Amino acid sequence: MREKNKTPNDGIIPDDGTYIGSKKGKALREQRLKEEFDKTWESQKVLLRDSQVKLYKDKATISLQWQSYIDYDGSILAIPKRRLKSLGSLGRGKFPHTAEAVNRAAAIAKEIDLKIKANSFDWLDYPQWLPDELKPKKIEPEKPKTIEEWIKKYEADYWSRKSQDKTTKQRYRDEKNWDKGIVRYLKFIPDWSVIPSKEVFDEACKSYPPSVKRNDCCSVIRTFALFCGLSDYKNFQFRILKKQAKKRTKNPKRPLSEAEILAWYDKFPQWTGIKGSPSEWRLWQWVYAMQATYGFRNHEVFNIYNMNCEYIDEHGRYYRPFTDPIKNPRGIIYTEIRSLFERLICQTYQSAVPVEKTTDFTLKKFYLPYLR
Repeated sequence: MREKNKTPNDGIIPDDGTYIGSKKGKALREQRLKEEFDKTWESQKVLLRDSQVKLYKDKATISLQWQSYIDYDGSILAIPKRRLKSLGSLGRGKFPHTAEAVNRAAAIAKEIDLKIKANSFDWLDYPQWLPDELKPKKIEPEKPKTIEEWIKKYEADYWSRKSQDKTTKQRYRDEKNWDKGIVRYLKFIPDWSVIPSKEVFDEACKSYPPSVKRNDCCSVIRTFALFCGLSDYKNFQFRILKKQAKKRTKNPKRPLSEAEILAWYDKFPQWTGIKGSPSEWRLWQWVYAMQATYGFRNHEVFNIYNMNCEYIDEHGRYYRPFTDPIKNPRGIIYTEIRSLFERLICQTYQSAVPVEKTTDFTLKKFYLPYLR
């Protein structure tokens, strides 16, 4: 049998559209790439004969190898260590078995060899080759905070500047100042989910009504903007003068006439109806009469110290029982007021509530209150 004549194409035109032709064409291309790779590889090895850095290849990629006196931490080693580093992990492209990859690998080898000879080699120039524990950590840019996140941080800073050894009353004042003096103005910022900006803060200042409190709002907004990092923020153009502020017209309080006071006094039985016992509505009617006559506040009515017993104050003054008209004919009352001073009642005028209406409560005459 006649042996088949082997030609480069073997009688088949590569890539002629047939399956056999495509396979033959692929094999020819791979053979040509391998020949070019081997030729370039040998030539570059000759050029790198005097270099400390050599080329190394395995089945998958091309690497570099050399004897290094420099450890990963930059210290000098007494005995050199062999370093074999893959160029694929260096992040400078792919290094398959091609002639182009060999040329690029040789260029990197020459670069490292020059640095070694100049004593300027540093592993930090090639961080991909460092161990994971020595690789420089990637510093990611901080994500911008929203206004809501800045407010939470601002609140934490506010409370960190407050003493923890305060009384309940002082802590209450701090909480009230945060709610009424800061948060109430920050609520004029239309959207808390956006990044702080001059435009957002300007809109909050403009949206506040032109009243005397607008300047307070501008001050709070500017302080908060400075806390957010807007060091050049200014909102003086939104402040107003006192003469520019719109003052709310308050309806003048009209004192009740004696007829109106008596009319309200007589309505207590109607309010309680059948649900309330006589003792209940008479008690509240007595409270109303005390307030209408003496001008007491609510807590002053319920804190009369000499109501039905004698009382000695902290200064040693003696007060007769208020319910005893014989011992206390002038009706002097010792009660508690907001500032904890004394409130003494002296006889100056007769109440609008008639005597016959209050004889059941041992009130025969009522006096105008004054502070001593």
